[in-house]
Amino acid sequence: MSTVVIAPLLVALVTAILTLLTRPSDILQRTVSLLGGVAYLVAVAALFDAVVLPLGGESTTLVYQVSNWAAPFGITLVADALSVFMLALTGFVSLLALGYSVASVGSFGQRLSYHTLFHFMVVGVTGSFLTGDVFNLFVWFEVMLMSSYILVLFYSGREHTRAALNYVVLNLIGSAVMLVAIGGLYSTTGTLNMADIARRLAEPAAYDIELLPTLGLSAVLFSVFALKAGLAPFQFWVPAAYRAAPSPVTAMLAGVVKKVGVYAIVRLYFTVFAAASIDLNFLGITGESFLGFFGPVMFAMAAVSIVLGGIGAVGRDDVDGILAYSSISQVGFIVLPLAVAATAPSEAVRALGVTAALVYAFNHGIAKSLLFLASGTLKDVVGSDRLSDLGGLADRAPVLAAGFLLGALTLIGVPPLSGFFGKYLVFQAAAEAFAAGAANAGPTAVTTPSNGSNSPRR
Repeated sequence: MSTVVIAPLLVALVTAILTLLTRPSDILQRTVSLLGGVAYLVAVAALFDAVVLPLGGESTTLVYQVSNWAAPFGITLVADALSVFMLALTGFVSLLALGYSVASVGSFGQRLSYHTLFHFMVVGVTGSFLTGDVFNLFVWFEVMLMSSYILVLFYSGREHTRAALNYVVLNLIGSAVMLVAIGGLYSTTGTLNMADIARRLAEPAAYDIELLPTLGLSAVLFSVFALKAGLAPFQFWVPAAYRAAPSPVTAMLAGVVKKVGVYAIVRLYFTVFAAASIDLNFLGITGESFLGFFGPVMFAMAAVSIVLGGIGAVGRDDVDGILAYSSISQVGFIVLPLAVAATAPSEAVRALGVTAALVYAFNHGIAKSLLFLASGTLKDVVGSDRLSDLGGLADRAPVLAAGFLLGALTLIGVPPLSGFFGKYLVFQAAAEAFAAGAANAGPTAVTTPSNGSNSPRR
């Protein structure tokens, strides 16, 4: 059992407690908060080294059983390449946001426990990426969301209160639905440990599992994760919440918190529920597995998100609004290769689709976080983020203008910036899936007449 697995979680938790204890001193609290962000990134780097760069040269999976209670009964934390990849994104974005927070959040904000809430949000995100069972995924979701509820409401104006209320109510409904679905999942499978669920779904007859109810419950969970990720048709909370929250909080919401929903989809539907084999024919959707059902659903939701986000962004005159609506569109681009992977005819194409989604998510998280932080700086320097007020920005603040341009070009995917590689992988996954599908269909089209011509009935 490797204790390095729990290191990022402990660092974030200890930092949250220390920022609460040092609240009487502004300078000390800011110092502790920033050093905690650095220590978190170091802990993630150590975990990355242990998981992705071990001595043997191949990535490995590390497991930590809390209090030495064996799975599937105890609390299990699991670090593999997927979870460490998402933790790296969390470390980079949270450190950027903390650096901005130290410079922008005043004494009054610190007395409202801004830094403590921020680090508890990081605790929830970290636990979500490391947990090995579905119930504790719900628990860590709630830790993350309870902190973000207050941070969205941080400025306490009418607009902020309305946005926070929508955000809170929708996510509370989602949490309640998630808890009911988890209870149903336990009732049908007899376990909530992710590895144990996958093992039992691979042999449903041996454990007396009805796959159709399990599929229905997984569909309910999928709708909750889509809500957390801001996918259409659950995207309506995103623009108001992003505009209402402080800039560093919005950077975390767009760069990391939304990615928790995407991570849950990848983790559960490509590694847990994918173990089940079931013949499906529902509303024209056919397949031989759970992924065969969710692939077309993901494609439709991704396509609608891309279109709605683009239309919404074009109609805005404020930078925060444009970035908020573009986040809806971008999460569609993240889920699109997952839809390709879900219906891929080969494991190689499926792996490429998942890789494309993760690379795109990482690049989007970094670029969009930087853009929201730049937007906050715009409001401080210019006094407005409306496009009509930003004329001559390159003369007034050339460094800020250059940074914003660089972030925008990265988000667009202009080579050789990092955003290009994410979009390239998305298109490559789609092209290879189409080519593989055509290759598989080709022999069928050729051999069918041949089989018919040799039939005794002719």
